[in-house]
Amino acid sequence: MFIDLNIPIPETFTRKPPTLKDWSQITRTILEAKNLGYRVVALNQIIDGKFSDSVLQAWSNFPEIDGVTVSWLSKQGIKPGIENYSSPKKFTVLKRISLKISDPSQNYSLTSNNATLNEYDIVAVIPDTEKAFSCACSGSFEAIDLISIDMTCRIPFTLKLKPVSQAIQKGYFFELSYSESIADSSIRKFWLSNSIALISATRAQNIVFTSAAKNYFDTRSPYDITNLFTLAGISASDSKQSLTESPRLCLIHSTNRRFTHKSVAIAECTLTPSEDMIAEGHQSKKVKLAK
Repeated sequence: MFIDLNIPIPETFTRKPPTLKDWSQITRTILEAKNLGYRVVALNQIIDGKFSDSVLQAWSNFPEIDGVTVSWLSKQGIKPGIENYSSPKKFTVLKRISLKISDPSQNYSLTSNNATLNEYDIVAVIPDTEKAFSCACSGSFEAIDLISIDMTCRIPFTLKLKPVSQAIQKGYFFELSYSESIADSSIRKFWLSNSIALISATRAQNIVFTSAAKNYFDTRSPYDITNLFTLAGISASDSKQSLTESPRLCLIHSTNRRFTHKSVAIAECTLTPSEDMIAEGHQSKKVKLAK
């Protein structure tokens, strides 16, 4: 089951509730992802700094799409990442929030009992200082699932092994998007060097590949992405895992965080492979989860 956890929505949606017409470009991107073989996508709302419950207005007037289940409009109370998405015939849209963080001493309210954050299927942080990155990796931000780094410029800090290993142990995932390398040739050099650094620091563990596609023509098939990331030194099998199992485990991490309100601990859980995962040669195996 291929998953894309980052289709960004315009920042203007946060300042002014979107109309049905405003959603048309996003809808087209969603349908393109569906045609390319993805079964789950997450729409990503990026917030610079602090937030309030007014951020939720960005999700108003979302249109009905034939054959698409929308998590925040579903009456079934979907719990992401588990059996709800195992059918290869089902296509699901989730919502994600990503918070840019510079000074971790500010109160970002990234706690498991924050009602606003619990409205989102995925919570990510985008640290742009070494201190913020270290805090994200150490678990200081309780209610997060994903750590995202701006790959379009020189990273202002070193991706050290210790904090990265700490984040992996706590069940966090690192995002590596690809559309920047396709859309703008001027930043391709930064993207490639940053991708190599992240893959090296994580040893290709807990990496989630995403599109970050602002337009439908920036999306690519999962197999094209696998070929692209071989340039960054990651194997085809690890690339495939970063498009299937890793984002699925990230969704399970979100489920544990939102529905159990427990701090991170290591547990063993046996995943039952979905029908499409079996078709692709995946087997049941023990993995470490955060609960």
